[in-house]
Amino acid sequence: PNPIDAQLFDPATMRPERVLGLRTAWNIPEGDRIVLVPGPITASAGQSVLVEAARLIPQHLLRGITFVLLGDTHGGQRYVRALTKRIKAHGLVSKFRLPGRCSDWPAALAAADIVTMPATEPQIFGRPIPESQAMARPVIASAIGILPENILAPPRMPDELRTGWLVRPGDPAALAAALRESLSLDLAAYSALAAPTRPIAALMV
Repeated sequence: PNPIDAQLFDPATMRPERVLGLRTAWNIPEGDRIVLVPGPITASAGQSVLVEAARLIPQHLLRGITFVLLGDTHGGQRYVRALTKRIKAHGLVSKFRLPGRCSDWPAALAAADIVTMPATEPQIFGRPIPESQAMARPVIASAIGILPENILAPPRMPDELRTGWLVRPGDPAALAAALRESLSLDLAAYSALAAPTRPIAALMV
């Protein structure tokens, strides 16, 4: 596989204005944390599972979160319509953004607090996971296909080596539990979890 550009995906060299520009473009409320889902917007990518999981997140956590679903929406308009209808039916319109493609992918990862890939079917590409980890962002992903290969998580690894969470595909409750755990971390615990992901990602590509 092609290697990851460690200079391109480096939080230390990311200019703040690039991140702020995306937060503004995505209309993220001030102070909100971002849960980012890489595209494309398709049924197999599992965005609908995330919508169901969002319903299960306690209100005190949900108030400070915005979910950003990145990716092309032109290939599956029926799924996109069903997805937006479900978001509206659950009263979550204010919590979700579907901005389409993003031309500055490293900045998108830098803007994120948590990256999740809730796929319901094996994916062809898993590069967003090591790229997220190179940017020192924890990842929650479905334990399916190639996605687990770049994440250290129990039961395969001890909890002290964790760089993210693996959840059962198509299981909103499992995804919600991982989101609750990750979003409940204090700054010290989050930093301790995120810091090792960059060197580990460099070893995995």
